[in-house]
Amino acid sequence: MDRNPVGRTEHWLARAARIHLAYLETSMAERALRAAGAVSTTARYVTSRHYNGGMFYAAALVELANEAWLPEDLSGRPEITDLALRLSNASTWANDLFSYQREAAHGTGANLAVVLTTHEGLTEDEAVTKIVELVNAELLTLDFLCDAAAALPDPAARYADGVRALTSGLMHWMAGTARYATTPSA
Repeated sequence: MDRNPVGRTEHWLARAARIHLAYLETSMAERALRAAGAVSTTARYVTSRHYNGGMFYAAALVELANEAWLPEDLSGRPEITDLALRLSNASTWANDLFSYQREAAHGTGANLAVVLTTHEGLTEDEAVTKIVELVNAELLTLDFLCDAAAALPDPAARYADGVRALTSGLMHWMAGTARYATTPSA
């Protein structure tokens, strides 16, 4: 591992700052929609969720945690940027799936199931099924991309392993946490 990342972290810091700013901007836009009682269009929701879901920032933190500082030419490669996108989609959509009942009960329109039932005319069951299919497709693609990262220059494989571990941990946590319980724990 690169224990002396002088020069390498400057690129990371600039990217992390841009990602965090996008997170704040999309979060404020979502708050405005919530305050208005509106439900985003499907395209707007999916795009904003990339940023306000926090997973692009989490992917940047994978670099920090694994000292897998991606140089500019590597961090911009589609294989690498797509890993963060797949992490974001799978994690935020799974979050929407697990939190749907609670958020719908509170009238929250910031949930993919609510968006799909509102704007795509899907029933609740169809929306949930669609989200499960989408999450599964994203996880399969992420797994494929993580395997393919071994052929890229160092530290791509280390970064991909970190993204895979984060994704797995998030899915495991979401499946078992009381946060998404629809009834209080006894």
